[in-house]
Amino acid sequence: RLAKRGLSDSLSVEAHAISSLLWWARLLPLTLPRFRLGLQSLGWTYPAAPGVREERIELLDKGVRGIYLHTAPQGEEDPPVLLFYYPGAFFGGSVEDNRGFIKRYTDRLKCDAFLADYSLCPEHPIEQAFRDGCRAYEWLLSRKAPEKIVVAGSSSGAGLGLRVLQLAAAPEDERRNFFSGSGPVPQPAGAALLGPFINYTVGPGVDEGNSLVTHQAFDNLVTERVYE
Repeated sequence: RLAKRGLSDSLSVEAHAISSLLWWARLLPLTLPRFRLGLQSLGWTYPAAPGVREERIELLDKGVRGIYLHTAPQGEEDPPVLLFYYPGAFFGGSVEDNRGFIKRYTDRLKCDAFLADYSLCPEHPIEQAFRDGCRAYEWLLSRKAPEKIVVAGSSSGAGLGLRVLQLAAAPEDERRNFFSGSGPVPQPAGAALLGPFINYTVGPGVDEGNSLVTHQAFDNLVTERVYE
Protein backbone atom coordinates (compact mmCIF):
# COMPACT_ATOMS: atom_id res chain seq x y z
CA ARG A 1 0.00 0.00 0.00
CA LEU A 2 1.33 3.41 -0.99
CA ALA A 3 1.91 5.69 1.99
CA LYS A 4 0.21 9.03 1.46
CA ARG A 5 2.18 10.77 4.21
CA GLY A 6 -0.47 13.39 4.94
CA LEU A 7 -1.10 14.43 1.35
CA SER A 8 -4.66 15.06 0.22
CA ASP A 9 -6.67 11.99 -0.75
CA SER A 10 -7.90 13.95 -3.78
CA LEU A 11 -4.47 13.69 -5.41
CA SER A 12 -3.83 10.91 -7.89
CA VAL A 13 -1.92 7.73 -7.10
CA GLU A 14 0.83 9.02 -9.41
CA ALA A 15 1.14 12.22 -7.35
CA HIS A 16 1.50 10.22 -4.14
CA ALA A 17 4.08 7.96 -5.79
CA ILE A 18 6.16 10.93 -6.93
CA SER A 19 5.92 12.47 -3.47
CA SER A 20 7.09 9.26 -1.82
CA LEU A 21 10.06 8.99 -4.17
CA LEU A 22 11.04 12.64 -3.79
CA TRP A 23 10.94 12.42 -0.01
CA TRP A 24 14.18 10.43 0.08
CA ALA A 25 15.97 13.24 -1.75
CA ARG A 26 15.53 15.28 1.43
CA LEU A 27 18.13 13.08 3.11
CA LEU A 28 20.84 14.45 0.81
CA PRO A 29 22.55 17.75 1.64
CA LEU A 30 20.67 20.46 -0.22
CA THR A 31 23.05 22.90 -1.84
CA LEU A 32 22.10 25.85 -4.01
CA PRO A 33 23.49 24.29 -7.23
CA ARG A 34 21.60 21.04 -6.52
CA PHE A 35 18.41 22.99 -5.81
CA ARG A 36 18.70 24.92 -9.07
CA LEU A 37 19.53 21.79 -11.03
CA GLY A 38 16.37 20.15 -9.73
CA LEU A 39 14.27 23.06 -10.93
CA GLN A 40 15.62 22.59 -14.44
CA SER A 41 13.67 19.32 -14.62
CA LEU A 42 10.57 21.33 -15.56
CA GLY A 43 12.25 22.22 -18.82
CA TRP A 44 12.99 18.55 -19.46
CA THR A 45 9.46 17.48 -18.58
CA TYR A 46 7.83 20.18 -20.71
CA PRO A 47 10.36 21.10 -23.41
CA ALA A 48 9.86 24.23 -25.46
CA ALA A 49 7.59 23.55 -28.44
CA PRO A 50 9.20 23.87 -31.88
CA GLY A 51 7.92 26.50 -34.26
CA VAL A 52 6.89 29.04 -31.61
CA ARG A 53 8.06 32.56 -32.34
CA GLU A 54 10.01 33.81 -29.35
CA GLU A 55 10.91 37.43 -28.76
CA ARG A 56 13.82 37.89 -26.37
CA ILE A 57 13.37 41.03 -24.30
CA GLU A 58 16.58 42.54 -22.90
CA LEU A 59 16.00 46.15 -21.88
CA LEU A 60 18.69 46.56 -19.27
CA ASP A 61 18.20 50.32 -18.99
CA LYS A 62 14.59 49.68 -17.99
CA GLY A 63 15.30 46.60 -15.88
CA VAL A 64 13.19 44.34 -18.11
CA ARG A 65 14.22 40.82 -19.14
CA GLY A 66 12.20 37.88 -20.38
CA ILE A 67 10.78 35.94 -23.30
CA TYR A 68 7.63 36.94 -25.17
CA LEU A 69 5.92 33.92 -26.72
CA HIS A 70 3.72 34.64 -29.74
CA THR A 71 1.38 31.71 -29.17
CA ALA A 72 -2.01 33.29 -30.00
CA PRO A 73 -3.75 32.01 -33.16
CA GLN A 74 -2.33 33.54 -36.31
CA GLY A 75 -4.30 36.44 -37.67
CA GLU A 76 -5.74 37.49 -34.32
CA GLU A 77 -5.24 41.20 -33.79
CA ASP A 78 -4.17 42.43 -30.38
CA PRO A 79 -4.44 39.08 -28.57
CA PRO A 80 -4.52 38.93 -24.77
CA VAL A 81 -1.33 38.06 -22.95
CA LEU A 82 -0.45 36.05 -19.87
CA LEU A 83 2.25 37.70 -17.75
CA PHE A 84 3.90 34.75 -16.03
CA TYR A 85 6.31 34.76 -13.10
CA TYR A 86 8.05 31.39 -12.75
CA PRO A 87 8.42 29.38 -9.51
CA GLY A 88 11.62 28.56 -7.67
CA ALA A 89 11.40 29.78 -4.06
CA PHE A 90 13.18 32.99 -5.19
CA PHE A 91 16.39 30.93 -5.32
CA GLY A 92 16.08 29.23 -8.71
CA GLY A 93 14.07 28.71 -11.85
CA SER A 94 14.31 30.41 -15.23
CA VAL A 95 12.17 31.66 -18.08
CA GLU A 96 13.82 29.16 -20.45
CA ASP A 97 12.72 26.15 -18.41
CA ASN A 98 9.10 27.34 -18.21
CA ARG A 99 8.41 27.93 -21.91
CA GLY A 100 6.95 24.51 -22.62
CA PHE A 101 5.00 24.48 -19.37
CA ILE A 102 3.29 27.82 -19.97
CA LYS A 103 2.47 26.99 -23.59
CA ARG A 104 0.10 24.31 -22.31
CA TYR A 105 -1.97 27.18 -20.89
CA THR A 106 -1.67 29.58 -23.80
CA ASP A 107 -2.88 26.85 -26.18
CA ARG A 108 -6.09 26.56 -24.18
CA LEU A 109 -6.48 30.29 -23.58
CA LYS A 110 -5.50 31.24 -27.16
CA CYS A 111 -3.24 34.05 -26.00
CA ASP A 112 0.37 35.18 -25.99
CA ALA A 113 2.62 34.97 -22.95
CA PHE A 114 5.40 37.06 -21.49
CA LEU A 115 7.67 35.09 -19.18
CA ALA A 116 9.27 37.73 -17.00
CA ASP A 117 12.76 37.14 -15.65
CA TYR A 118 13.76 38.44 -12.23
CA SER A 119 16.77 38.55 -9.93
CA LEU A 120 17.31 35.60 -7.60
CA CYS A 121 18.53 35.19 -4.03
CA PRO A 122 21.11 35.02 -2.55
CA GLU A 123 22.92 37.01 -5.26
CA HIS A 124 20.30 39.76 -4.96
CA PRO A 125 17.91 40.91 -2.20
CA ILE A 126 14.28 39.93 -2.60
CA GLU A 127 13.34 43.58 -3.12
CA GLN A 128 15.17 43.43 -6.46
CA ALA A 129 12.90 40.58 -7.56
CA PHE A 130 9.90 42.75 -6.69
CA ARG A 131 11.38 45.64 -8.68
CA ASP A 132 12.06 43.41 -11.70
CA GLY A 133 8.51 42.08 -11.56
CA CYS A 134 7.09 45.61 -11.47
CA ARG A 135 9.23 46.75 -14.38
CA ALA A 136 8.10 43.75 -16.44
CA TYR A 137 4.44 44.60 -15.82
CA GLU A 138 5.11 48.26 -16.55
CA TRP A 139 6.78 47.39 -19.86
CA LEU A 140 3.94 45.09 -20.86
CA LEU A 141 1.47 47.92 -20.20
CA SER A 142 3.33 49.92 -22.83
CA ARG A 143 2.35 47.25 -25.38
CA LYS A 144 -1.03 46.10 -24.12
CA ALA A 145 -4.09 47.65 -22.50
CA PRO A 146 -4.53 46.44 -18.90
CA GLU A 147 -7.77 44.62 -19.80
CA LYS A 148 -5.69 42.46 -22.17
CA ILE A 149 -3.32 41.31 -19.42
CA VAL A 150 -3.72 38.52 -16.88
CA VAL A 151 -0.97 38.13 -14.26
CA ALA A 152 -0.09 34.52 -13.46
CA GLY A 153 2.47 32.75 -11.35
CA SER A 154 3.23 29.65 -9.35
CA SER A 155 4.69 29.40 -5.83
CA SER A 156 7.25 32.20 -5.45
CA GLY A 157 6.22 33.49 -8.86
CA ALA A 158 2.65 33.78 -7.62
CA GLY A 159 3.88 35.61 -4.54
CA LEU A 160 5.82 37.95 -6.80
CA GLY A 161 2.75 38.53 -8.97
CA LEU A 162 0.69 39.40 -5.90
CA ARG A 163 3.36 41.81 -4.68
CA VAL A 164 3.45 43.51 -8.09
CA LEU A 165 -0.31 44.10 -7.92
CA GLN A 166 -0.02 45.41 -4.37
CA LEU A 167 2.72 47.83 -5.36
CA ALA A 168 0.75 48.96 -8.41
CA ALA A 169 -2.03 50.02 -6.02
CA ALA A 170 0.33 51.46 -3.39
CA PRO A 171 0.71 55.18 -2.62
CA GLU A 172 3.03 57.01 -5.00
CA ASP A 173 5.90 57.40 -2.52
CA GLU A 174 6.09 53.61 -2.17
CA ARG A 175 5.21 52.79 -5.77
CA ARG A 176 7.95 54.89 -7.34
CA ASN A 177 10.62 52.80 -5.57
CA PHE A 178 9.64 49.88 -7.82
CA PHE A 179 8.05 51.34 -10.96
CA SER A 180 10.00 53.74 -13.16
CA GLY A 181 7.02 55.96 -14.00
CA SER A 182 5.43 58.47 -11.67
CA GLY A 183 1.80 58.10 -12.71
CA PRO A 184 -0.81 55.60 -11.49
CA VAL A 185 -0.44 51.97 -12.54
CA PRO A 186 -3.67 50.22 -13.59
CA GLN A 187 -4.61 46.74 -12.44
CA PRO A 188 -4.78 43.92 -15.01
CA ALA A 189 -7.90 42.12 -16.14
CA GLY A 190 -7.26 39.40 -13.59
CA ALA A 191 -4.72 37.23 -11.80
CA ALA A 192 -4.20 33.47 -11.49
CA LEU A 193 -1.94 32.82 -8.50
CA LEU A 194 -1.14 29.15 -7.89
CA GLY A 195 0.00 28.43 -4.33
CA PRO A 196 1.46 31.90 -3.76
CA PHE A 197 4.51 31.95 -1.51
CA ILE A 198 4.00 35.16 0.49
CA ASN A 199 5.31 34.63 4.04
CA TYR A 200 9.09 34.39 4.40
CA THR A 201 9.42 35.21 8.11
CA VAL A 202 8.84 31.89 9.85
CA GLY A 203 10.94 30.03 12.35
CA PRO A 204 11.12 29.10 16.04
CA GLY A 205 8.78 31.42 17.89
CA VAL A 206 7.74 33.24 14.71
CA ASP A 207 4.43 32.30 13.06
CA GLU A 208 4.86 28.63 13.95
CA GLY A 209 1.42 27.83 12.53
CA ASN A 210 2.59 28.73 9.03
CA SER A 211 2.40 25.93 6.46
CA LEU A 212 6.17 26.17 5.89
CA VAL A 213 6.51 24.85 9.44
CA THR A 214 3.49 22.58 9.83
CA HIS A 215 3.92 20.84 6.45
CA GLN A 216 7.66 20.29 6.53
CA ALA A 217 7.20 16.55 7.13
CA PHE A 218 5.85 16.06 3.60
CA ASP A 219 6.84 19.18 1.65
CA ASN A 220 9.48 17.96 -0.80
CA LEU A 221 10.72 21.28 -2.11
CA VAL A 222 10.35 24.36 0.08
CA THR A 223 11.18 23.77 3.72
CA GLU A 224 12.82 25.75 6.50
CA ARG A 225 16.02 23.84 5.74
CA VAL A 226 16.06 25.29 2.24
CA TYR A 227 16.15 28.80 3.62
CA GLU A 228 18.61 27.97 6.36
